[in-house]
Amino acid sequence: MVATVVAAVVVMGTPQMQRRARQDERRLEDLRRIVMLTQMVAATHGSVPDDLDAIAKQPGRPTTRDPFTGAPYEYVVLDARHYRLCATFQTDSASGVGRRRTFEIPWPDPEWQHPAGRHCFDRVIKRND
Repeated sequence: MVATVVAAVVVMGTPQMQRRARQDERRLEDLRRIVMLTQMVAATHGSVPDDLDAIAKQPGRPTTRDPFTGAPYEYVVLDARHYRLCATFQTDSASGVGRRRTFEIPWPDPEWQHPAGRHCFDRVIKRND
């Protein structure tokens, strides 16, 4: 029985590790939504929004702050079509601990892999030619 419990902890992680992984999943959901809305705003205005305030004004009032720390997600405009989103994660997505495989968000998603700590994702606005 002890071996089974140890094996379960090794595979699934401790409850604290699982909680941290779920929190990071939530952060990624927020960032994905910001990307989607950034694309919509850019399609309307022809370039990336100047800041997260422009995103926050969109219908549904998207989250632009980390729901667990209250810190704003970082958003930096690089040029008319490129921007950078940053967040601070508690887990390394490559570790596999706490991963949930869903139909909507398959894991691992190479586009959203991150280490523990602050990590940035560079994104580009897709052209609607």
